[in-house]
Amino acid sequence: MSSLHTYLAGDIGGTKSWMALVSVSPDGEWCIEYSHKYPNAEFQNVQQLIEACLNDAGTDASQIAGLSLAAAGPVTNGYCMMTNLDWEIDTAQIKNHFDFCHVTLINDFHAVAQGVTLVEDQ
Repeated sequence: MSSLHTYLAGDIGGTKSWMALVSVSPDGEWCIEYSHKYPNAEFQNVQQLIEACLNDAGTDASQIAGLSLAAAGPVTNGYCMMTNLDWEIDTAQIKNHFDFCHVTLINDFHAVAQGVTLVEDQ
């Protein structure tokens, strides 16, 4: 996987987090390379969760072009204090810790609302 086209995405909930490693081809086709649900109780913070995911996926932070997280809590200026979990998520800290080029954090309901626009009629 090329580092320019590999992304990490996560849905950070109150009890579990679903993480996925996604590759995107130059023509825009995407493929989930790795996906796993992690119990949050196994981690002290989101950085440990991200490290576990990268480890389990067999890659490292240098291979990731960007990270996008949806979190169960209010998000303001790249920061979220989780509603049902004692975690703070701060995009600047994550970006510095992993040296990711891009880190995006949005509220999980906001993520669902944006996803609705991509659903096609069946």
